[in-house]
Amino acid sequence: MTKQTTNDGKPIVLVPDSKVWDELGKTRQSIVRWDADPAMAALGWPPPITIRGRKHRPRHLLETFKANLIARALKERATKQREQAKPRHEQQA
Repeated sequence: MTKQTTNDGKPIVLVPDSKVWDELGKTRQSIVRWDADPAMAALGWPPPITIRGRKHRPRHLLETFKANLIARALKERATKQREQAKPRHEQQA
């Protein structure tokens, strides 16, 4: 059996969903919802790999997803701050 590798030649490390829940501070049900949510898939949420009835996620895809979440949060925060910095008469227009 050949080892699966990422595009840069590193071996693919699978993370069990129970550890994913802990890392992200989410519940099992949240992760189930994310699996069905196209918006999360667009952010790079990795599809599960099921091994013996247990779900796992590739580590490199989880790290990409987390980076995308951070980038989205920073963008939304900057937008909100710009809106709050506008004078009141511009906000209502």
